[in-house]
Amino acid sequence: CPLRGVPETPESLYILREQFVDTICNHLIKIDGDQDGGHVLVHGLAGSGKTVAVSQAVRYVVEEEHCFRPHGEAFTFEEAMEMLSKHCSQQIISDHYSLITKAIHSCQGLPLSIAIIAGLQLQTAEDWQDAITYLEKASVNTSTTTLIHDRTIDGAVNFGIQKLTPENQKLFRYLGVFKRVPIPRTSIMVLWCQDEIKTKSILDDMNKRSLLKYVDADGRHCTIHDLMMDYLQKPIEPQQSNQSYSNRLNQLLIDRYVDYCGGEWDKFPDDDYSYRYLVYHAIQADASQFIQQLVVDFNWMTMRLKVSKTLRSLVIDIEECLSYLKNTYHQNIQQYEELLQLLKQHESSLEIADIDIHYDSSLRFSNPSYGDLRLVASYTDDKVDCVVIKEFKTSEVILKIDIEDDCARDVRISADGKLIAYQGFNKPRPWYIYNVEAKEYLTFMDVVEGVVKCLSVHNLEFYDEIDGNPRIITFSKTEVDSNILVFYISSNKSNRNQIRKTNKFVSYSHTFTKYHLVPSLSVVLIWWRKYEHDSRGCPKAADWINECQVDIWNTDTGQCQRSFDLPAYILEERLHNGRFNASKDIEDGDQLKEIFYIGNNNTVALLLYGSILGLLSTKIYQDTSIKWMNDFQQVFQPILINSYSSIAVSDDRQMIATYGSLQNDYFVLLDIEYGDLRSYLKILPPNGNHKFTFIPETHYLMIYDYKVSQCLYQYDLHAGNCKWQEIEEKPLYRFDLRVEKETQDKILALTCTYIDQIPVMVQLLRSEGEQVLQVYEGENADQISRYTLDKQYQDCYMYDTLNSIILIQMVKYHPDGKLYPIRPYIWRPSITE
Repeated sequence: CPLRGVPETPESLYILREQFVDTICNHLIKIDGDQDGGHVLVHGLAGSGKTVAVSQAVRYVVEEEHCFRPHGEAFTFEEAMEMLSKHCSQQIISDHYSLITKAIHSCQGLPLSIAIIAGLQLQTAEDWQDAITYLEKASVNTSTTTLIHDRTIDGAVNFGIQKLTPENQKLFRYLGVFKRVPIPRTSIMVLWCQDEIKTKSILDDMNKRSLLKYVDADGRHCTIHDLMMDYLQKPIEPQQSNQSYSNRLNQLLIDRYVDYCGGEWDKFPDDDYSYRYLVYHAIQADASQFIQQLVVDFNWMTMRLKVSKTLRSLVIDIEECLSYLKNTYHQNIQQYEELLQLLKQHESSLEIADIDIHYDSSLRFSNPSYGDLRLVASYTDDKVDCVVIKEFKTSEVILKIDIEDDCARDVRISADGKLIAYQGFNKPRPWYIYNVEAKEYLTFMDVVEGVVKCLSVHNLEFYDEIDGNPRIITFSKTEVDSNILVFYISSNKSNRNQIRKTNKFVSYSHTFTKYHLVPSLSVVLIWWRKYEHDSRGCPKAADWINECQVDIWNTDTGQCQRSFDLPAYILEERLHNGRFNASKDIEDGDQLKEIFYIGNNNTVALLLYGSILGLLSTKIYQDTSIKWMNDFQQVFQPILINSYSSIAVSDDRQMIATYGSLQNDYFVLLDIEYGDLRSYLKILPPNGNHKFTFIPETHYLMIYDYKVSQCLYQYDLHAGNCKWQEIEEKPLYRFDLRVEKETQDKILALTCTYIDQIPVMVQLLRSEGEQVLQVYEGENADQISRYTLDKQYQDCYMYDTLNSIILIQMVKYHPDGKLYPIRPYIWRPSITE
């Protein structure tokens, strides 16, 4: 149904944007006429009227312009007869051919309607006439504004349901409570209050009638067509609202779940549905009392953890419960939030300890503006190298790709999460591109070699789309030259999923040092040293030129927007006043290491010289090509001295994250507004080795511990508990960055279980230089003990069958049995009572 989920235009006041609606309508009409389809992306501030405008446009083109009708999906008469012949004998078809022909026309060729009529296995002329009457009556019903093909489907569904026994009619309508996912037989059995044999018998009958599809193999489940589900979710009584009917159905399911296990969730079987969607159904049922009981039910929490194997799923469920209680009933949820904060382990967002991520692998995220957030990573599964794509919110594995005779050195993911790329480790380290939805590799059209399956380039990034064709930008360099090429992925049917080169490229007769792509601005920044140098960037000759050139290219036009020179080395003045000049002093000077494009009206770039981080200001210079060697002191604004070695910049170039490699270093977050440093924030990360990045187009910082815990932590930099501090003097020095006393305790690990039916939680933390175990007991998490440890541990575990805490200590070993501070590492378990 093209209008499924499209909101009605509100009857109260709303923002009217006629020109905007007309523009969307024109694009939708064009998409409807294009055999390859298309999409429209709408951006705007919250409350600006996007939803209302888009809803108006969609309703207009569907109802007035007759777009997006399912004519292309309709059966021909021959296809409809073929469907009927699978359920009806040739004798029945021959005896009632005219009536069957009329029934097919009454179905308007709609496959679902024809499948339902065929599944009824009608025998007599009276049966076929009844079906025709039902269909024709539904199609001419003018008491509803529903589109005619929807009314026809409703008529077929209603007729099919009427052929069930009264008891089975009621049971079938109950299925409308479930989400549009495979529904396990166990949950259906519980909802229907039937035993396993009876449930299977009823499902088999409904399957024969084409009312649903039932699979009795492993994982026994049924699926229901979306249009059928639309019908089942409509109230039976016309005076009853959709919301009231939904509440009643969901409350029934919750009651049946509770009755089945007596409220003891460890007795309820894991059917891959009940635990995952219990909170969803409770909220849909408006079951506030049940939700209050659920968020303090440690039995349920334990089972939720066991089933999902990730703490993040439990945290999401509790967050949704608390949000419901707060927003719907304005309840004080402070007591529950304390438990939530304990579980989140300092904003721990996703645990992926169940996969062995390579210690040097990279994680990449899709853009949440395009849909559900996804991540891609490389890992090893049973000694086989793989690439995995996961849904971030649920940790569900969408796809796993085994890599034979190689491993993934690096990974990429497109903004919409539908394409991924990975780089092989074996030389020439090619890039492979994979379509996640089509489950196939993309090919590359090479002028010389023809169709090939990989790109042999130094680096690759996904880029925005042009006319529905995703783009890829590649970077290649050798010892003598380098180039940047832009490709697009064709969406035409004749060469779909084929990578083709555009005429946009940049080529240099020398090799560039580094580059920085900013897709949102269609910009790539390239820079290189204008002198002969060694692998560390140090000059080889005595008469070297202390210059680096920076070019800023527009990837859409292939034109250079700006070019300027910077010193390769700088040195602070003797007064140590935060003023730096170009200098050839290699010993005491600071070398240019990184350049990040900022690109607003006041600031063009973020520069890292050695341990000095600063902004390149262009307030007084507007020329496209400038040599800033002599005026460097005027254009370079140092913001952080004794800086950190790793840097990440948010897509809007307003947030800068820095981190060092020294143990117990803090993350320092810098807030840049209108090209000027405003405030900073310090974050003490969890124990481990860290990589970090921003989720595209957000201020969510993701920190990944890739060695010790293999956990991914999410930090919302706009959260209320983030203590941003105003900057009074600039530049900032590392020892100037203050940390509040209360942030000194660092949580290393958290575990919980039941002991003698009592919930027990344990924290392993570092407090004032010592490692400490804190033990909590009961539903209110009362602290009952605190132990100071004499060794350094990395993790802790508890089990309901063991009245002890298992502490994990990592040590280094050598084959002769002696301990040495070298690789490889092993885990040594240490049990303490």
